[in-house]
Amino acid sequence: MSYKQAKIERAVRELKDKGQTNFADHYLKDDGIVELANKAGCIPGIASLDLSGNDIRVKGVCAVAELIEKTASLKSLSLCWNYVGISGAAERLSAALAKNRSIRMLDLRNNRIDPAGAEALGKMLRENRTLTSIDLRWNSLMDIGGQALLNGLRRNASLIAMPLAGNKMSVEIQDKIESALRRNAENSRKGVSLDEAERLIAEELTLPEAKKIGVEGTKAAAQGGGGRGPG
Repeated sequence: MSYKQAKIERAVRELKDKGQTNFADHYLKDDGIVELANKAGCIPGIASLDLSGNDIRVKGVCAVAELIEKTASLKSLSLCWNYVGISGAAERLSAALAKNRSIRMLDLRNNRIDPAGAEALGKMLRENRTLTSIDLRWNSLMDIGGQALLNGLRRNASLIAMPLAGNKMSVEIQDKIESALRRNAENSRKGVSLDEAERLIAEELTLPEAKKIGVEGTKAAAQGGGGRGPG
């Protein structure tokens, strides 16, 4: 058994015995992560997985995405200090997270995630109902990516924390994101159910358009009235 395989077997034993493993900085690379993810997919009750600093790229991220789709118990996932942001890997991960109903904590620090990756994460946030924290520090989101995340957050009721330092993002965009996060945190503090919070968000999103329709309707009625002569 090679040294890498020995490390993978140790991680598998920890997952079986404790439901979690800290496998940070083991530099498994994609092939090792694929092997670990395949074996972990057969283990029930996994709660926490730390794969930080393993040089995970597209192939490895796809394997982790498949694991996410298989398990319904995972609560915490750390992928920081990898390469989730390259060659469409963020899109694959986001697709798996959109359907997931168990993960609450996600760490994606320092993953070279660019605006395209942020766009995928923003779309994921519109569908995901369980994530409460995503750490996105030290990526390359910039304002374009920040706006994509904000668009997703405006339709999300569960997320309450999203650290964004080190992304070359304007204070204005960060303030708007913080405002959406505070809204969710306040609803959670008040004990508002997720269904009710989503209903309130939907009403909030439609209100400006409703006002616009009302104003236009009033103008149309006034113009119509002005075109008629006295009866």
